[in-house]
Amino acid sequence: MFKFQQADPNNNWTDRNTCVPRALALATKTNYDTVFLACKDAGRPYQRGMYHEQIDRALQTLTGDPCTKLVHAPVQGKYVEVTTPHTRYYGGTMTRWQSLAPTFAQFAASNPVGRFIVLRNGHAVALINGTFLDSAARTCGPRARVTAWCRVA
Repeated sequence: MFKFQQADPNNNWTDRNTCVPRALALATKTNYDTVFLACKDAGRPYQRGMYHEQIDRALQTLTGDPCTKLVHAPVQGKYVEVTTPHTRYYGGTMTRWQSLAPTFAQFAASNPVGRFIVLRNGHAVALINGTFLDSAARTCGPRARVTAWCRVA
């Protein structure tokens, strides 16, 4: 079962592209301003996103552990034959790409306990004890694919 809760530790609504600092603040139980400065020191430009290397540096600063890094999901996949009810258009079967990366729902089911920062293409959310925390429900659906994650505590 996919659980979501709306949470936003950022009180400054003029700042954009703050999904990584928000997720880090929620996952590490740290004040948003402290996380914001750690992200700035890691190389985050103002009102811009962060690269994975910058997220790694911010995680290492916040946790105090130099070995803390993101784990990247497999980018491989496979072509599978899919039977479709649209036999008129596809002749009964079609080939499509199936990713091996877990979905948000699969990741939450396999990690019901713990604090994580979870990334998908272009966005980051916090996963705390099986519940995704983000500022808006539209940004993290159960079928979105996980690209990277890190267990924070």
